Amino acid sequence: MEPLLDLNLVDPDHIPLPPEAVRFEGISIEPLADGRRLRLKIDLTPFQQRPNLLIEAKGPSGRDAGEVSVLEAMDARMELTFHLRGPEESGPYELHFQVFYHDEDEGDQVVDQRTATIELEDGTA
Repeated sequence: MEPLLDLNLVDPDHIPLPPEAVRFEGISIEPLADGRRLRLKIDLTPFQQRPNLLIEAKGPSGRDAGEVSVLEAMDARMELTFHLRGPEESGPYELHFQVFYHDEDEGDQVVDQRTATIELEDGTA
């Protein structure tokens, strides 16, 4: 007898990976019109266990310009609004992205990290 329904819950090209194999697949940074916020689009490889993310920004003068944490991400594709703090500065902003897992015994285990730079002038790109 032939089955009535063939249900595929996972795309065969997107098999969930163990924590040590999770990586960034894509990062997109778009400045918003006010010049104080950035739209971040982040794509990760599919995962078996929910990862954590840390995103930190440094302004042109090297000062901290913001930080966001995502704990136990639900989806491999995310879109976030990142608020820049402090005075507006023209020049390159450097964003550092980390994917990590927390282990009670060993602490945070970073499995991938990336750095991206975006040029902002007079509060806008």
